[in-house]
Formats: sequence, C-alpha cells, structure tokens
Amino acid sequence: MRRAPLSIKHIQKNLASLQQAAPTVTAAAPARPIDFSELPAIWNAYADSFQTKSPGKYDILKHAQIKAEDHTVELTVGNAVQADMLEEAKADICAALRDALHADALSLNIRIDEQIKQDIKVYTANEKYKSMLEQNAELRNFKDALQLDIEL
Repeated sequence: MRRAPLSIKHIQKNLASLQQAAPTVTAAAPARPIDFSELPAIWNAYADSFQTKSPGKYDILKHAQIKAEDHTVELTVGNAVQADMLEEAKADICAALRDALHADALSLNIRIDEQIKQDIKVYTANEKYKSMLEQNAELRNFKDALQLDIEL
C-alpha cells in the first residue's frame, strides 16, 4: 500500500486544485414580492377543503383572521387550543399557501388574540334575552312596556 506524500508543497498543490474545482457561491437573488390579492379566495378554498373531513379544523380556519405583509402570513386565533391545532398543521398550511401563491419564501406566523369575539351559543332563556339585547337594545323597552318576564 503506497502512501501519499505529506509535504507542504503537496498539500498546497492539492488545496489549490480543490479551490479551483469548488463551485463559486453567489448570493441568492432577493425574493420577489408576493401578490396577496388572491389570498382571501385561496384561504377560503383551503378552509373549505376541510368542511367534511375535519369540521373542527374547518371552523378554526374559517374564523381565523388572516393578514399578509412582505413574505409573511399571520393567522390570528382566539385561544391557545386553536393556536396549537394550527401549529400542528403549520407545515401543511404553509406548503399549500406557498404552492397557491407561487412564493417559496413565504412564512407563516400564528398569533393568539383573546379579544377576538367567539361565537357564543346561548342555551338558557336569560342568555337568549341578553344575546337579543346586544343585537337590539329597544327590546328592553318593549319588554318593559308589555310588562313581560323571562321564563326560567
């Protein structure tokens, strides 16, 4: 078995040949601006695809607030449970948006805003009355004028 010489001259020669053979690295071209004009339609179509196969996910996607800026799409949901569900699906969501928008540089952020009003289902007569009052304050005057009571 023959060994290669370990002289400095030999090492410099091999280093020079390796440097010549190495491809030159150039800076990546800056990402082109993303046209977000179609984002609402794309987002609705994506959410609709879950309507029958995953109603819970569909509901979260439909009610998430979506905002886009630069190369980032931000989804805002009302609580941590919804955010966790979206975090689990983040790779799939991001891939679908990148494909639909033809934007490889797109990133996705998920934010929680507990101020987002959730649809509250009303069950009791008192809850129904309060919900109706929020929609029309004149209902109280009508109730008082007719001397009506809420049946519990």
